[in-house]
Amino acid sequence: MHQHNRWAAVFAALVLLFTLGCSVGRLIAGKPTPTPTLARTPRPTFTPTPFVAPTATPIPPTPAPEPATPTPTPEPLPPTDTPTPPPPTDTPVPPTPTPEPLPFIVVTSDRVNVRSGPGTSYPRVGQVTQGQRLDIVGKNPAGDWWQVCCVNGQQVWITGNLVQAQGNLGRVAVAANIPTPPPTARPQPTATPAPTATPVPQYDFRVLRPAEGRVNTNPLITVWIQLYDKLDNAAGGYVVRVTRGGVTVGEATTVYAEGAKGGWLWAYGGLPNMFIYNAKIELPLVEGAYEAYILSGGRQVSEPIGFTVAGDTREFILTWKQK
Repeated sequence: MHQHNRWAAVFAALVLLFTLGCSVGRLIAGKPTPTPTLARTPRPTFTPTPFVAPTATPIPPTPAPEPATPTPTPEPLPPTDTPTPPPPTDTPVPPTPTPEPLPFIVVTSDRVNVRSGPGTSYPRVGQVTQGQRLDIVGKNPAGDWWQVCCVNGQQVWITGNLVQAQGNLGRVAVAANIPTPPPTARPQPTATPAPTATPVPQYDFRVLRPAEGRVNTNPLITVWIQLYDKLDNAAGGYVVRVTRGGVTVGEATTVYAEGAKGGWLWAYGGLPNMFIYNAKIELPLVEGAYEAYILSGGRQVSEPIGFTVAGDTREFILTWKQK
């Protein structure tokens, strides 16, 4: 831009010198003053306008990219010592528990029948004697018959009224193999006979007096039997059966006590309420009406005696005498 201005100034100076030179020459020649002529309008002098170049907007410098931070290479950890497990110790062997002995029964009557099922309707399969001990392996749902082992090599059933059960009876479960009671034979229909007078049963023993009930707070029913022979001695060897609703709930065999006066045993000996007896039956405490009678060879040989258990009246004396 300075060079352009310089050339413009030079050009203006040359024009000025040229104009001055012409005027000076005419003065020196002394020529007459010429007829004035119309002065020529001088041409306008071109004054160059300096050129101002636009100022360029500076471009901001591109920031230099920051160097990437190098990812540190993890140094390997020094190896650690693997702990050596301690040698296994011997597991102590628990002591062998002492097995609990099985519950058992001891026969308390002279001779007691054992059967194939829990009831007198089942066939008799043998007999046991007083003092004999048998292991208990089961019971019936009512809990008044025990399944015991063994008689003649087999498990049998015995009524709980003629034995004494001992041991942990709570562990005795209801037997799973209780046989079905044998069916009662249905009689074949026959022609209706002509009505005849009903014969009166002829029994060997008669009821000497009604059942004598006594108050007792023991949690069971106790039945004492007085069975007289013709001479008022104790009549032994007979079976006394107690039923409730026609179902046998207990049996006992009468005894003749050798060496005792009249063969009698004494209950509550030495007390004011002592009395004689020759059989005893204990039953679970269930209130209601009961009946008892005497059997010989499976045949009823006495009139029945009825009694009722209610409240604290739980002890009874039943008396028969041979005719």
